[in-house]
Amino acid sequence: MRKLKKDAALFVLFIILMITGNSVFASKLSEAASSMAPGEWKSFDTQGFTRDLVNACGAATFITDYARDAVWNPFSREVHFIGQGHYACQKHIRYSENDNTWYEVSRAGYESVGIGHAYEHNTINPATGTIYYAKYNSKVILKYENGAWTSLPDFPDSPAITKAIEYFPEMNGLVVVDPDAGIWLFSEVTKSWKKLSNPVEMGPYHGFAEYSPVYKVIIFGGGNGSTKINKLDANGTVHVDNIANSPGELGARGDQGLVQVDTSTGDFLAFMSDNTQYVYDVPSNTWSLIGNKAISIASTISAVIPEYNVVLFASADDGVHLYKLSDSSSSMPNAPTIPAAPTNLKLN
Repeated sequence: MRKLKKDAALFVLFIILMITGNSVFASKLSEAASSMAPGEWKSFDTQGFTRDLVNACGAATFITDYARDAVWNPFSREVHFIGQGHYACQKHIRYSENDNTWYEVSRAGYESVGIGHAYEHNTINPATGTIYYAKYNSKVILKYENGAWTSLPDFPDSPAITKAIEYFPEMNGLVVVDPDAGIWLFSEVTKSWKKLSNPVEMGPYHGFAEYSPVYKVIIFGGGNGSTKINKLDANGTVHVDNIANSPGELGARGDQGLVQVDTSTGDFLAFMSDNTQYVYDVPSNTWSLIGNKAISIASTISAVIPEYNVVLFASADDGVHLYKLSDSSSSMPNAPTIPAAPTNLKLN
């Protein structure tokens, strides 16, 4: 009987481990992140991230050119990115934490022609794992769920060649920042578009948008010839006045600053082409120099991984690196709790 009880307890533990997956085990990513101090850069050795992976199908260009945002899917434990080379093919690539390896994903559903590039056309709903991708110079915006692509209703205005898209959880929808058509929201509740604002001051090309889960705002703007920063709040109000300009141009072009969010503090980070790093503090409305970065941001994409308090950078030139964000225990997920083995099992 004692052996039967022990076997039953082990079986329960096995089922729990199967359900929780590999989150109870260390990965190469978690090990690297846990070894880093806030503000530290580290080269991260992965499998499969090669120049061939990010090359645009044999052309002299890369899918990471003129691009900034990749996305982290907390359910599949993967980084995803869709990009396109200059007058070349598109690719959908992913990094899997499970085996620390990069893969090319099927391209079906999002083929495009023309100059292309991904700019700031990738985003994700972190609550569902739904990925959104905006086509270049098009009204078409796609979403990727359960391994398949579908289209949103067409963007209802005449779009600029490039735009910036960002999911806003508190608004239950996708925000589109378009320098020509203005600021729009696609509601996943009503499945319809709503215009939030006419066009605001920003560059005509290569703009950015970034969401803070702490302050529940998106800052956006920048682009060619502009250091203007605007803000969208959770009520759908666009703020354009008295917001501090950025310390240089921010956006999707290789020589413009790359913007990410520190999900621990809610502050925004700007990684500049001159190797400096700045932080934007939302409450004080100030940009501050915080140091120097270790990598080039030309042809570089990035994704925040909140579970490990790091930003993953992937570059055609510099490979894969991690940057450790601020320490904050509130941003780290609790380790899964394994229930105690039952002691009162009764076998009929």
